Amino acid sequence: MKYFILILGLLLSSSLIFAQGLEDVIVETYYVSDSNDATDSDGGMLVEGSVTYRIFIDMGEGYELQAVYGNENHLLRIKTSTYFFNNEDRGEETGDLVNDIRLDENTVALDSWLTLSAASDAHIGVLKEADFDGTIIGGDNNDGGSAGITGGLLSNENPLAGMPLTNSDGIILGVIPSGVISVGLNLAAFADVNAGTVFESNGGAWSVLEGVQGPTAANQVLIAQITTNGDLEFELNIQLGAPDGGTEKYVASNPIADETSFAKLSYPTAAVSGCTLPEACNYNPVANQDDGMCLVPTPGCSFCVGDVLEIIDTDGDMVCDLFEVFGCSSDTACNFDLTVTEDDGTCIQPTADCTTCNQAGTGLVLVDFDGDGICNADEILGCLNSDACNYVPNATDEVFCIIPVPNCAECNALGTGLTLIDNDGDGICDAEDPDSSNCLGDFDNNGFIGVSDLLLLLPSFGCTVNCAADLDNDNQVATSDLLIFLTLYGDICEAQ
Repeated sequence: MKYFILILGLLLSSSLIFAQGLEDVIVETYYVSDSNDATDSDGGMLVEGSVTYRIFIDMGEGYELQAVYGNENHLLRIKTSTYFFNNEDRGEETGDLVNDIRLDENTVALDSWLTLSAASDAHIGVLKEADFDGTIIGGDNNDGGSAGITGGLLSNENPLAGMPLTNSDGIILGVIPSGVISVGLNLAAFADVNAGTVFESNGGAWSVLEGVQGPTAANQVLIAQITTNGDLEFELNIQLGAPDGGTEKYVASNPIADETSFAKLSYPTAAVSGCTLPEACNYNPVANQDDGMCLVPTPGCSFCVGDVLEIIDTDGDMVCDLFEVFGCSSDTACNFDLTVTEDDGTCIQPTADCTTCNQAGTGLVLVDFDGDGICNADEILGCLNSDACNYVPNATDEVFCIIPVPNCAECNALGTGLTLIDNDGDGICDAEDPDSSNCLGDFDNNGFIGVSDLLLLLPSFGCTVNCAADLDNDNQVATSDLLIFLTLYGDICEAQ
């Protein structure tokens, strides 16, 4: 329990460390002007190919935007390589002053201005993709400008600008915050003439008294609309109000004291590689290019200790306890499971030449070609006849028995075959050889049947296997053999 509380505390403290109100700075390409738009002279010269940008501050839930500012340490700047387009007919310096009934006239809707949320005196600015209430700008909703263009102006469908204004105009009806307050700023760059290439300040801000939140749950606040045929650049610094009543300051570069650097407050944004996921242990709030190295904790499995991800891993196998998979991890087993991370001793291993896995991989099948219930590897080959040369008393598979022939063939020393009893070496065993130098009863082959032969016969009494003294060939040495011998006693064998 204490370990769980420690983990929970670390998770909570980690989330508090990296919690922040500024989530993103969004630059939306709102519209790209075409040749029809360039025909209008009522609103002043709008060059074909001019781009209208909108800048949004994307905040966390409950946060509010209080000010966009510049000071002695942090320059506030919006710059173009040519000039800002300002509608000469009905343009304004701040969005809250644009008359909503004029948005359908010539190029008024493309005027450059600063704001905090308001896109007219009756409308809130939102991303076009978040605008679901239709459109009042462009195409048939436009008066066609000074040239009375059929079908109206602001109808270009350049894919660089995403949804055309004839489908979604990025403005919704809503309660407009109190008027935009400009302190220490010269807004001449956004007056009603095409003038100025840079708007900047080292000691000024624009804001609304009560602060402002976005009109949708995404909490995105429009802060400027800029139209130019040149290259847009900006450096912004902002102050947010936190849900707990505190404030947070974010600057484009070189933070000091309680300020936080946020790369996207500069445009174009310099590439800063790092982890861009706020929930990660190694989250880098300055990064704008994710390096793919985010260390994100998993509840019940891992937690942050500083910028290091710690795994709850009791056995130290680098798999968290929550995700351990128990089973058989041996790839030679019948029930091997590739997903197993923790072997639980249930592996079913086949035995070479004895058992093999069944088709389902859940058990073993005996390798038993002869079906005698003994696996092939354990079979013992041998003859079960005790009189045979190759007799094997514990044999399980019987083979051909090698039986010796009395007085003719006896077992060899290995018990694997027979050796011929052939004293004269003529290839005929002595018992069947009429030319044998031996005669019946002459056991010592000395040519005389006498006492020495009797002494060889008497120890053989009772013999039943390979008996040289078996004179009557009845496979035993008994009294009948002695009687035959006595009749031969004293004989002299004839020389052959």
